[in-house]
Amino acid sequence: MDTEINKLTNEKRQIIAGYFFSIGATAIWSGNFIIARGLSESIPPISLAFWRWTVAVIVFLPFALKPLIVEWSILKENIPYLSITSLLGITIFNTLIYFAGHTTTAINLSLIAITFPIFVIILSRIFFHELLTINKGLGIILVVTGIVMLITKGNLSKLLNISFAIGDVWMLIATIIFAIYNILLKRKPEKLSILAFQLATFILGLIFLFPFFIWEYITAPPIKFNTMNSLSILCLGVFVSISAFIL
Repeated sequence: MDTEINKLTNEKRQIIAGYFFSIGATAIWSGNFIIARGLSESIPPISLAFWRWTVAVIVFLPFALKPLIVEWSILKENIPYLSITSLLGITIFNTLIYFAGHTTTAINLSLIAITFPIFVIILSRIFFHELLTINKGLGIILVVTGIVMLITKGNLSKLLNISFAIGDVWMLIATIIFAIYNILLKRKPEKLSILAFQLATFILGLIFLFPFFIWEYITAPPIKFNTMNSLSILCLGVFVSISAFIL
């Protein structure tokens, strides 16, 4: 009896912790949209993504290198899964955000981004036949209602005149990709620790991004680094990348 009570208590604690971790990650990620918009004129999108993940790998390496080495055999067995996860969650998702930041506002980036739970629910239903519960249905309604109210400021007639920038489209695609990434996270091999998993995906995502970085480096004007954009990249690499993704 005591064992069952302890088990239920632990499950409740895990659920509560999960909510706090999700809120914490979302709060940190909000800074990503502000920086994406703020640096849109000074750093090209692929370069911003590349330097962000370079910082993340360098800072994270001392903490996660040992688990990476210890779990190397597990990582090799799951290369296809890790490659797809890295490509979607690290290489494509964040780079699309920086492309979007060139033509739309930080508020629009945030508003579109918070729709990703809807896509998670829909895709989980389609591919994994997960039930669409009343709570999930209410959640979808609340999210949609909240976004509509924010966009229209309570005046629904504004929906008739709403317009979208190309950045909004990029952000919508990024949100769908992020939803797929989140679904894939639920399928992470149990024997693979969070530290080893994250470092592996960071490195793979950076490798996939490298050819595009070289192309942009050759074709785009040179970046003029200053204190502001350097600190912004550092913030992206440490807080938005490592802290938020681990949470």
